Amino acid sequence: MNRDTVAWIRFAEESYCAAVLLIKSRARRSPNNVICFYSHQCVERYLKCRLTEGGANFGDSKLISLFKQTLGLEPSWCRFVDSVTALKSYTADFLYPGHVATRDDARAALKICRSFRKEARLALGLAAK
Repeated sequence: MNRDTVAWIRFAEESYCAAVLLIKSRARRSPNNVICFYSHQCVERYLKCRLTEGGANFGDSKLISLFKQTLGLEPSWCRFVDSVTALKSYTADFLYPGHVATRDDARAALKICRSFRKEARLALGLAAK
């Protein structure tokens, strides 16, 4: 595995760990927006992992563009099209006023993240965890 892929994996795992820790938070007001954002980031970063490992260049960092590009390397991931499309709305905009994610949104985003992460890790030859 090349060094850039390993670096992207580290970033993806940080995003995943943050989302998991936050969903378990006992805070009076759950940080739903941040959970959704980190779930989005984890999936986006695993797409970058797979593209990097496959030797592909990616100029556009938008989730859907990365996903479509990755399908050339992992055609079976087409089954995630609806899930990835659902996650695309949880961009950095959710870190600012005007966007409010519910607890159900946060749970759904993390569920998608977990499912995709497992598949991505297997494709990279890593333990599913």
